[in-house]
Amino acid sequence: MKVKRLAIVIMFLCLTLFGGCTTEQKKEGADPNNKIEDAKKEDSNSSESEKTENKTDQNELESSEDLKESFTIDIGDGKHSFKVVMEARPFEAGEEAEFFDSTLNISIYDINDLSSPVQVIEEQTFDSLFKDYEIVDANFDGYMDFCYVYNRGNANYYCKFWIWDPESKSFTESPDLGEVSMPQFNNDLKVVKGYWRSSAASNETRYYKYIDGKLTCVRYLEMGDPDSEGMQTLRVEDYVDGKLVEVFREKALLTTDYEGEVYDRFFLWLDINYHGE
Repeated sequence: MKVKRLAIVIMFLCLTLFGGCTTEQKKEGADPNNKIEDAKKEDSNSSESEKTENKTDQNELESSEDLKESFTIDIGDGKHSFKVVMEARPFEAGEEAEFFDSTLNISIYDINDLSSPVQVIEEQTFDSLFKDYEIVDANFDGYMDFCYVYNRGNANYYCKFWIWDPESKSFTESPDLGEVSMPQFNNDLKVVKGYWRSSAASNETRYYKYIDGKLTCVRYLEMGDPDSEGMQTLRVEDYVDGKLVEVFREKALLTTDYEGEVYDRFFLWLDINYHGE
């Protein structure tokens, strides 16, 4: 009986040891088809410095893409087409400028030769505002120009305009257009419209035309802040004999939808072809 019991104990110990070895082998032998498990293993074996370096590289890549924009522009003369590449570089220590935090490099390439730019412009920008750009015939001369946002507030924004000069075959800045808030272009009427909002109720609308080659305001509409009684002053200035002259001034009780006879007559002046008839 003692011999039989001893044999059973020995067999039990062998089974236990065998089972333990089998379990360890399963832990060490990973499934080659388990890509998630492989990824976890590689991550666990990476050093902290490698993780930090990889994260930094990714951030630099994302930042680089955030600070770069490119587009093509066909001038419309049948001769010139360009690729415009805009890239920002954050200011380094010691570089400061009001409203801006980055240098903006604009490289302009002939679309048929991208080896080197035919024109390079250096400007300043705030972060990635320049990525909001537009291709437009801004001076209505039949040639396409481009602009980008360089200053943006809570309600208003301003653009830098680069106008194609057929004589120099290059782009030149238009400071006058750069002073127009939220510009819109009507090619049929050859009118630039600007809008500026100062409060929930107060705003200004301006219309510009090129007169003798100069951008000139030819109409100004103002909706002033209401007074203590809720009355809003509405004004219009029109271009008469070479200057702006006030042609409309009335007060109206401010309503949510600007309803009423006074508002109706004021809004007639939003049509640039209307002159008080």
